Amino acid sequence: MGQDTSTRTGIESIGKPNIGKRGWFKLIGYEPHPFQWEFHNSTARFKSLFGGSGVGKSISAAREAEPYALIPGKNIWIVGSTYELASREFQYIWDDFEKVGLLKTATYKSNDPRHGRMFVEFTWKSGIWAKSAENPESLLGLGVHCLVLAEGSQLKQDIFERYLLRAVNRAKGCIINNTTPKGYNWEYETFYVPGQPYLDGVPNDRYRTTHWSAIVDVLQNPEYSKDDYEYARSSLPKETFEEQYLGRFTHYSGLVYKDFTNKPGLPGSHVVLPYKLDPSWTRILGYDAGANHATAILFGAIKPPRTLVIYDEIHTRGLGISEYARLIQTKLGAGGHDITPYAIYLDPSAKQLGIDMALLKIPCTPAENAILPGVERVRNALRNHELEIFNYCEKTIWEAERYVWDKETNKPLKFEDDAMDALRYMYSHPFPKYTIKQDIRNMEHLSQADRWAWSRSKNREPRKVAPFNAFISSSASSAQDEDEYEKVSSAGIFSA
Repeated sequence: MGQDTSTRTGIESIGKPNIGKRGWFKLIGYEPHPFQWEFHNSTARFKSLFGGSGVGKSISAAREAEPYALIPGKNIWIVGSTYELASREFQYIWDDFEKVGLLKTATYKSNDPRHGRMFVEFTWKSGIWAKSAENPESLLGLGVHCLVLAEGSQLKQDIFERYLLRAVNRAKGCIINNTTPKGYNWEYETFYVPGQPYLDGVPNDRYRTTHWSAIVDVLQNPEYSKDDYEYARSSLPKETFEEQYLGRFTHYSGLVYKDFTNKPGLPGSHVVLPYKLDPSWTRILGYDAGANHATAILFGAIKPPRTLVIYDEIHTRGLGISEYARLIQTKLGAGGHDITPYAIYLDPSAKQLGIDMALLKIPCTPAENAILPGVERVRNALRNHELEIFNYCEKTIWEAERYVWDKETNKPLKFEDDAMDALRYMYSHPFPKYTIKQDIRNMEHLSQADRWAWSRSKNREPRKVAPFNAFISSSASSAQDEDEYEKVSSAGIFSA
């Protein structure tokens, strides 16, 4: 009689008994990098790799879990804060099992992350299920022999302790926790600290032999792009880069713009005494519209090679759209000059305001609203002394001196930050090409990362995002409306 398929291992079912972990890796064509081998070779029950996106956390987690599914009667869970996060490790496992023919032995299987149906159940009574913490009831059940936390730092501590840890302990199972850190949250104390024999060179009395942990820089993966790494280092806040690329635990605290100095008349001050602007300097505006808060509009001139001079501001509330349009036109026409700005960068979520302003012949460009990259561009400008603010722009200066990090979100605190948002919008696109070309000849003072980032963009025009006036319907009911649309569109937001 043949062997009962319910007691055969997965490897036996394809004719390769006693293959072991290394043999399994060879069978599926997996060649771990040195840091991954260190992870795979650990015999600890609770193993954690903390690293940036792209270092190889998910694939090593999936392949560490796969051998458990080859043993009869084992339950493997992949749990993420969303089904989308859980689907990454599940897809690796699905592909590997399909490659070696094991999916053919499945009694039930589904790979439908959109509807949260991801599972494989085998004839030898083992199975793999991808689950979401959005549905805590699905985390109730019998023992879990191998738990994979998909980006565990995104999970709530309560979910882990109430549901997941209990399920693992019932089966005396293991936990694989490969993730990018998210500040000093619960994962630091639960997984990182117990896995370190030493902390800061001192023996760690909280070390447990049941735990193993390591921090890995994305460049430990030799396939990771060094160009992308350098670009990220030059464009992200230091704390974000260390977290997302170096895999370090960080926290944001204190002032966002620590380098900002308000000592007009003294060398190195970012607040300066007013001086006459060259009429040929390119002008740009940043526009942060307020409904439940103030509206801030900043007026800037680009002093070659790339110093942004904030020379005027509007900071008020309660005005109508046409009144703001008149204020902008008045300030652009001050001193007998009729200035056409290179661009007016507006919060991209304010689409209707952009359309209304375009009809008033104030065409606006949607700003890029990624907060942390925008903040880092301003910080770089401050460090390189490439941002000046005239001393009568009092509200902008007031906010810059009080702009602080929110420890809960690791983003700037959303309070009295209208001018800071407008300033960030002004840096959301590269400056006009000619200023970048001049800057390339004067980069000796910049870091290697900054030189690389700016030389990469030296031949780049600003990203041609659709102006808000492009959202005005071209199927206007009257010829007059169509003519008005053509006039607004031909204003040319990219023509200096």
